[in-house]
Amino acid sequence: HTPYDPPERYREAYVDPGYDGPVSAFYASSREAIEAEEYEPTAADVRQITDLYQAGVTQADAMIGTVLDELERQGVLQNTLVIVTSDHGEELGDHDLWEHNWMYQTNLRIPLVMALPGRLPAGVRVEPIVDTIDLLPTVSDLLGLEPPGDPTEAEERGLVDGRSLLPVIRGQAAAVREFSFAENGLYMSIQDTDWKLIVGRSLVGVEGLDLAAAARGEVLLPPNETEIPPRLFHLALDPDERKNVFASHPEQAARLFAELRAWDERMPIPSYELQRSHRDLEDAERLRTLGYTDGIGIDAEEAEPRTDDEGALEVEGSR
Repeated sequence: HTPYDPPERYREAYVDPGYDGPVSAFYASSREAIEAEEYEPTAADVRQITDLYQAGVTQADAMIGTVLDELERQGVLQNTLVIVTSDHGEELGDHDLWEHNWMYQTNLRIPLVMALPGRLPAGVRVEPIVDTIDLLPTVSDLLGLEPPGDPTEAEERGLVDGRSLLPVIRGQAAAVREFSFAENGLYMSIQDTDWKLIVGRSLVGVEGLDLAAAARGEVLLPPNETEIPPRLFHLALDPDERKNVFASHPEQAARLFAELRAWDERMPIPSYELQRSHRDLEDAERLRTLGYTDGIGIDAEEAEPRTDDEGALEVEGSR
């Protein structure tokens, strides 16, 4: 996560000491400057940004090691369930994009490592689709607890959507889910093991939508909505998502879109019923200034004016 500004002891293992460009750290404001075409990173700058990110990953790894060392020192590591995961990945110039507000695999595929001696088999790698919502029921299953979410209680908002991964981990089941879903304020996506569809969030609620017409840019949306043509990727052949094959495989897109709409309808509040209040925008803007929610769907003219200098590239001594 931005800022990519690790301590020197982690930088020195990655950053080119001969680099003499303007990037000493990379902030959300740096990404904003690139998107606004106020700054175009050179190949050396891109390498510098990537090196800073890798150094930050090593820093995070070292911090996890500190926690594990302390658990071992206290004699409880062998009886502790350890889970290492992440909320998202990052685009580092991939697809000419930066940070994590996109639906590409660079953002959606994250690490999930679990260890509990005697209860989880060592060295097992699970290949089927799993989601972060599966963590809660998995932990509950491991610890012999009932997961929360009594469907008879209205305040519980229904069942927990995740599923325990123990049957897959123990080789008792081939998979726990057929599809993986993701969403933010602009996009929604669905994928199975071979195919992935990304659509603009506004399209999901359009009654009688002609998806092929939307892909051709022929669907009119309500005022102030952003039209984002659907994109289909054949992950089995194109894992880096470089070729949009919607035009040649509309039947796959239609299949996934139907599943996406059905999933959305099962949510406590379907996406098309969500209305953004002024307070919602204020809360989102406060989070945005911290670098958490850029790109979630707030139009620039709707957000409160910003009072800082985050329109410029962060360079040495500027912060």
